[in-house]
Amino acid sequence: MTASAGGYRFTPEAVVDLRAIFRHTTREFGRQQATRYRDYIMAACLAVAASPDPIGSTSPDNISPRLAMYPVRLVTGRTKGASHVLIYTMEDDEDGIIIVRILHERMDPTTVLS
Repeated sequence: MTASAGGYRFTPEAVVDLRAIFRHTTREFGRQQATRYRDYIMAACLAVAASPDPIGSTSPDNISPRLAMYPVRLVTGRTKGASHVLIYTMEDDEDGIIIVRILHERMDPTTVLS
């Protein structure tokens, strides 16, 4: 896992997800929008690090009781546009969180995480 500041860190898979999202968003909507969207994702990471059970978080069915999901759109104040969710878990020492994956909301987490 790679380290990050602010009480959270990313798995290598989450880093790959974040880079792929940035590349795709840059290609489709331009670098300025990609940077803005990356900032939304990072704000969502900070939100769950500050409160690992924030309003709007859910548990993905049939995967692991330790995992939680948080929609990025909740930090944007918008209902459209931010279409990814953070999949995260608490550190074993409960001193932070681990961002396991960053998935599009249409993806089935049970398929990706199994």
